[in-house]
Amino acid sequence: MNSTQPLVRLVAAVSHACREIGISALDASILAVESLLTNDVPLEVAILGQFKAGKSSFLNSLIGHDILPVGVVPVTAVVTRVRHGTEPSAVVESLSGERRMITIEEIVRYVSEKENPANVKQVRSVEVTVPLSPVLQPLIFVDTPGIGSLHLQNTDETRRFLPTAGYALYLVSAERPLGEADRELIAEAIRYCGGVAIVMTKCDLISREQADELVSYGSTQLAAVLPTAPPLFRYSVRVDTAIYQAEIVNRFLRPLITHYDTALTVLRRRKATVLAETCLEYLRIALRAAEDTEEKRSALARAVSAEVGTMGIARQDIQMIMTGCLNTTRPFVENCLFTYRDTIVQKLLYLFDEESVRWHGNLYQTTRLFESWLKEHIAEEIAVVAAREQTTFQEKVRSATYHFERYLRAFRDRLDQRILDALGMKLPDRAFDLSDERPVTPDIRVGRIFDTPLDLLWFLFPMTLFRRIFFRWYRKQIPDEVEKNLFRAVSEITEIINRRIEYFAHETYGFITREVETLQQVLSAHSPQKAKEVAACTKVIQESLATVRNLGEQENDSLESRTLGRGKIERVT
Repeated sequence: MNSTQPLVRLVAAVSHACREIGISALDASILAVESLLTNDVPLEVAILGQFKAGKSSFLNSLIGHDILPVGVVPVTAVVTRVRHGTEPSAVVESLSGERRMITIEEIVRYVSEKENPANVKQVRSVEVTVPLSPVLQPLIFVDTPGIGSLHLQNTDETRRFLPTAGYALYLVSAERPLGEADRELIAEAIRYCGGVAIVMTKCDLISREQADELVSYGSTQLAAVLPTAPPLFRYSVRVDTAIYQAEIVNRFLRPLITHYDTALTVLRRRKATVLAETCLEYLRIALRAAEDTEEKRSALARAVSAEVGTMGIARQDIQMIMTGCLNTTRPFVENCLFTYRDTIVQKLLYLFDEESVRWHGNLYQTTRLFESWLKEHIAEEIAVVAAREQTTFQEKVRSATYHFERYLRAFRDRLDQRILDALGMKLPDRAFDLSDERPVTPDIRVGRIFDTPLDLLWFLFPMTLFRRIFFRWYRKQIPDEVEKNLFRAVSEITEIINRRIEYFAHETYGFITREVETLQQVLSAHSPQKAKEVAACTKVIQESLATVRNLGEQENDSLESRTLGRGKIERVT
């Protein structure tokens, strides 16, 4: 029997149940799995990880082409796919579905945060074609923004991408031990992907003993939260690259190609199984609601109505949390930056005295030299200060997330308790991540130094006579210009942080709204006023549950003896 037939029937059963019960939340997942089952698709290997784990550098090194932008700050802003082709080319797909060809050199304009901040160009993805080595040619590699990347929506984009991801390499920088956010995303990747491996990058920055210690630490951390820890590789783009690369290729990538059919079957089963498991969670609630007594159904209806009735209050509460956070941001940032005001002024005065003696020319020329010099040094000093205060700014962001997450926990606990009281069970777990570890990096732009065009009258002021007067005047401008541009930086950093806080508020209310609407949707078909409607709904749910369970068992039996690489395919329970 065709290995996809049981999976097709499984997804068909899920689709039928969702239509009958009204579980529209799974519509997109159903379409994605149906497409995976009915189309011959190449295997994708996603490159996942925290920002600055070296994902783009790793992928450039792996494929042998420096096509993805890298830098000292996180740069990847959109999902970028790289596949084999005889000639280098690239295609940009917009959110509207429009596709257009670009050159390899233009890629940075669409995938980097600097050129496409907050994805203002509305790019869905970029597909790049370059010649790959024979061993990598059958695979597609996907560079992702990663969690905690430059924009929170990009973190969301990576999480939205996971349910459709094939296999994954999760990158962890040797500069930063495996954290809670890493463990959560690795567990999420294992849930959705056919297989996952961990790659510890930047191993050239630490000694072999330190690398061994980090590998041991990472393995222990993963073993504590996962039934089977994924393989862990090491990597460096500077030292022993060929050795590290060969190990990843031979132990993880080559088996995907050698056992392509099995790898695709494993992936298809994983996607269909996750979809069925999620559907079953909703169906169990709906079944309990349909089978309970009229008294319990009435209690459940009251519980849902009570939550609907509190939505207006929830919006006000979230608005109050947001307003409280927003009002404290500017004084907080101003206090951080202006601590450095006098230090910056003294440094620039000293540098001015040292360097201005080499400036020559008329008044217009020396004024231009001074403006250029001052802009460069003020921007540099403020950038250094902003970088030094990153931890402090992040604490401000985390403080806001704490307030919203605490409110969400209270909401979910209350909702779970209502469902528990009415049905004796809880809603399916749903992850809600407000973590945002991306740097608060302002775009330091120093405005025009002088508003009056006095220097245009340079021919009236011979510098042999007036040089000392004007240079003293230049020097007096430095403290005011430092203060003026510190205020500019305060405003920009405040705006960056407050945009995140506003986004947190929006997502918090959206999560609450979706939870209540999903509950209404799942239960509305199973709160009939008449006994006949109750019986009909109960029958549909029971048949759907039986079909999903039976087909799931059949799929497990048919794949139980297959192998992929070194490991046996795990039996799904």
